[in-house]
Amino acid sequence: LLLPLMMIALFGRMTRWLVVAVAVLAEESRTDPITGIPNFKALEHRSAPADASRCLGFLLLDQSERMFNSLGLGAQSALAQHLAHCLSARMQAFHIAPGKLALLPRSGAECTDADWDAVLAEVNALAFEWDGHRYRLLPYLGVAQRQDGEHVEDWLLRAANQASEARERGESAVAIAPRSAQPISTARRRSALDQGAHVIERLRAGAIDIHLQPIVALDQADAPQHALRAEVLCRLRQADGGLMSPAVFIPALAASGRMAELDEAVLGALADALAATPDALRLIERLSINIDAQSLASRSFARSLGSLVEAPPLPPERLGFEVTETAAL
Repeated sequence: LLLPLMMIALFGRMTRWLVVAVAVLAEESRTDPITGIPNFKALEHRSAPADASRCLGFLLLDQSERMFNSLGLGAQSALAQHLAHCLSARMQAFHIAPGKLALLPRSGAECTDADWDAVLAEVNALAFEWDGHRYRLLPYLGVAQRQDGEHVEDWLLRAANQASEARERGESAVAIAPRSAQPISTARRRSALDQGAHVIERLRAGAIDIHLQPIVALDQADAPQHALRAEVLCRLRQADGGLMSPAVFIPALAASGRMAELDEAVLGALADALAATPDALRLIERLSINIDAQSLASRSFARSLGSLVEAPPLPPERLGFEVTETAAL
């Protein structure tokens, strides 16, 4: 009789231990291992009931990838913790990706537009200090109200899209998703991913065409042009021979952080094109080449630029580079 009772007691202890272990593992799975703050799983857990009265914010820090590439994981973790702490009175922060946080109101009630304006103003006023240097934060904030029966992933994606569009437009105010907007379908998300993958595939295949757009003053438009001042433009060639407009491929590359690949490809294609038309070189007075701010942190782009400068198809003083983004750390 004693042995069965001992076995039952032991089984009870093991069961309680397993319950505690499962709870601990579940809690750990809802914490980002790098930043130590709640992650997307925690957001799903916190937002399990489809409460349509709630709003969710998506905080996007522009130039964050460039900063983290330069400063390392320690800076990434410190910045996320700093933001989560500073906003803790109003919001619970959830780490989604480097430089990207989901924000859920603490009270559980719907926040007003003024409340979200205050959150963005607070982040704008923050300064991040690391290794003796101060870095300015460049935030964009998208907000979406949850639709009836909407999955957390779709809810978050609508808020993230608002933040991304605000960055593309250079809009510094909070971007509020229309209340009547329909949840983003899986087919639409898959279509966006397929478009981005296709752009990268054409870029890496070297399917890029270089064009020169003359720069002419209005008061000299009718005068004969003996020397060419131009801006370098590019198009991507489709597999069927058609050309893809920058309006299609640039947003796809920018969204995936691949603008440095485009700039590197443009440098190579430009060098090849100029080498193939030596008679045209004497007519070119100056070429302007646009480069993205992401490229400034790319070692691969730096090597390509160095190769172009070491053996330039034109005298270096005839080449000009313009950074297309005005944001700076």
